[in-house]
Amino acid sequence: IRPATNWKPGLGQRPDGAYDGQSFMVTPPMMSILGATADDMEEILKGLGYRAEPKPAVEVKARLEAQDSAAREAAAAKQTA
Repeated sequence: IRPATNWKPGLGQRPDGAYDGQSFMVTPPMMSILGATADDMEEILKGLGYRAEPKPAVEVKARLEAQDSAAREAAAAKQTA
């Protein structure tokens, strides 16, 4: 969770689970470490002080694609320079 919450758009490649620099998504590796289901993770994270913010899948996919594309373009520009 820490790499996902510490990452900010424009600061290199997006780590697994990072979303927008303020929030994160639960990933299968996160659940696997705890041996938890998605429902378990929601309760575990609530107990740790996190709150769920459901978002439409289309919105999430578009935002992640835009961030990943921008990171690739920045890396290519840096390599060219």
